[in-house]
Amino acid sequence: MENQVGSNQSTSIEKGEHSGSRVGIETPTQNELEVRGTKAHAGFFLGLWGVGAVLYLRYVLTGLWLGDLLFNMVPLYDLVTKLTAGNGEYVFGWTEALGALALLYGLLYLIAFRVPLLANVLYKQRVWTMGMIGMALSRDFKWKRPPDPRNLDRVENLRRRNVVFIRHGESEWNEVFNRGFGLGFFVRLAKAIWKEILVYHTPDSVFLDASLCEEGMDQIRELQEFLEEGPQPGHKGKERDVILTLRGDKDVDNSVIVCSNLRRAIATAALGLQSRVQKTNEKIHILSCLQEISRNVDANAIAPPKNIPDLHVINHRMFSGYTPEKLFDASLNFGQKSLLGSHGFKRMREFCEWVFQQERETVIVGGGHSFFFRAFFQSFLDDDKHQATRDILHNAAVVTFLLESGEVDGVTQYRIPHKSLKPVFGGRKGRTDAFKSKKK
Repeated sequence: MENQVGSNQSTSIEKGEHSGSRVGIETPTQNELEVRGTKAHAGFFLGLWGVGAVLYLRYVLTGLWLGDLLFNMVPLYDLVTKLTAGNGEYVFGWTEALGALALLYGLLYLIAFRVPLLANVLYKQRVWTMGMIGMALSRDFKWKRPPDPRNLDRVENLRRRNVVFIRHGESEWNEVFNRGFGLGFFVRLAKAIWKEILVYHTPDSVFLDASLCEEGMDQIRELQEFLEEGPQPGHKGKERDVILTLRGDKDVDNSVIVCSNLRRAIATAALGLQSRVQKTNEKIHILSCLQEISRNVDANAIAPPKNIPDLHVINHRMFSGYTPEKLFDASLNFGQKSLLGSHGFKRMREFCEWVFQQERETVIVGGGHSFFFRAFFQSFLDDDKHQATRDILHNAAVVTFLLESGEVDGVTQYRIPHKSLKPVFGGRKGRTDAFKSKKK
C-alpha cells in the first residue's frame, strides 16, 4: 500500500485552520499568514506592554530619583518637558510617558534586526505575555458536552484506526510544581527562576513550553530499554503487536509517528522511539492539534509556526547523526493555540479528522499530554465510568486502543470501545497500571 502522511485529501489541519477556524474560506498562503501574524503580534504585544510601561513611567519611575537620572540622560525629553511646563519644571504626564515608550521600543526593535540576542528577548517577552493572558482568559477547558459515543452503536460500516498514546516524561515545570509545596518547593522555584533569567535571551525556557528534566529523560530511557528488550513471554496479542510496531519490527509501512508541538512531547517521541526511527529513517510529524489542554504557561508553544523548537537537552542521549531537521516534519505545526478562539475539544476533533485522513491504519502519538489524553477518553470512550476518564497516565506510560468513526444524522462522530483500551507500558519497569490512580 502506498503510504501517505498529510495526503492531498482536504482537512482543516492541512489547510492551517488550526483550533477551530471556519472551513470553506479561501486559505491564505503560508507567507501571507506569516506576514499577517508578524504584524498582528508586533502591534498587539507592543500595545499591551505599552499600557503597563506607561503606567510604570507615569506613576512609579517619576516618583523616584532614578526618574530624574533617566530623563536627564535624554536631552530631548529634558527640553520638551521644560518647554511644556513653561517654568522650567518637569511635567511628565501621559503624553510624555507614551513618547518615552515609543522611543524605547522603536530603538529596541531596530536593534533587534541586528542583534539576535535582543530579538530572542523580545520574542520571549511576547510569549510570556500570551501565557499570562492565557492563564486569566483561556477557554481551553470550556466546551459543550460532546455527543454520546454510544450513538455509533446503531451505525454500520464503521471506519477504524489503531491509536497508541505515549505520555511525555516529567518536565521542568512538573519538577517544580508537582512535588509538593513544602520548604523544598521554594528552593526549586528559586532555582528555576534563576535558570529562567540565565536563558531568557535564548530559545530555551524553564516555564514556557517546559522541556524534559533529567528525571523525565530517565523515565523515557526506561521506555526505550523496555522496547529494546522486545516482547516478553507475558506479552500477548495486541500488546505484543504494539511493542513490535514501536520497535520498528512490524507494520512500519502501515503506521506513522506524530507528537504534540510542545518540547517535552517532541523530546519524548525522539528519545523513546529512536530505535525505530534509526531503522526506518522516517520522520516524526509535529501536530499542533495535540497541544496540551491547559491554561498554564508551560502549555504555550515557544516555537513559531512551521518551526522545530529548541531540543538541546536531548542531544547527548540521541543516536549518532541525529539532527532535529532530519528527524522532524514541522509542516503541520501551526504554532501557539489561539488565545480565545480555541478549546481542547476542537483540537481533539482535528486530531481525529487527521487520523482518518491517513491511509496508514496505526497512528502512534509518540509524545502527548496527560490532560489532553484524559479529555480524549472522557469525550470518546463508550464507558464513562472507565478509569481512563478519571485518572491521568503516568509519565512515559503507553496505552493502545481502537478509534472508530461513523456518521450520525449527517455528523461525523468518534468512539473508543472500552474493551479495546489496553495498557502496554506503565511508565516504569515492573509497573502494570498505566494510569495514575487518585489518592483517596
